[in-house]
Amino acid sequence: MEDHVVFGKKKAKAPVKTSGKKKRSRPIAKKVKAKSVTGKPKKKTASKKAPPKTKSKSPYDTVWGIVRRSRKGVTVAKKKKKTGFDANEIRS
Repeated sequence: MEDHVVFGKKKAKAPVKTSGKKKRSRPIAKKVKAKSVTGKPKKKTASKKAPPKTKSKSPYDTVWGIVRRSRKGVTVAKKKKKTGFDANEIRS
C-alpha cells in the first residue's frame, strides 16, 4: 500500500492569523508645527556676562612687569614715560 504522489499540485496552506492591521512599508510622517503668520521668529540673545574684576597692580608690580618684558633693560626715563610715576615711586 503505497501512497500515490502527484507532481504539479500544491498543498493548500493553512491561513495565517493576523491582528487585523496591515504593516506599513514606509514610516509614518511626523507632525509639523504650523508656522506663525507674523513672519520671522524672534532671535534669542545670549545674556552677557561681566568680565572678571582684576586687582589693581601696585606700582612695584607695574614697574617690574615693564623691566621683565624688556630685552635690553629700561632706563628711568622710559619707566616714567610708560607708567606716569615720578622718580621716587619708581625707585621704591
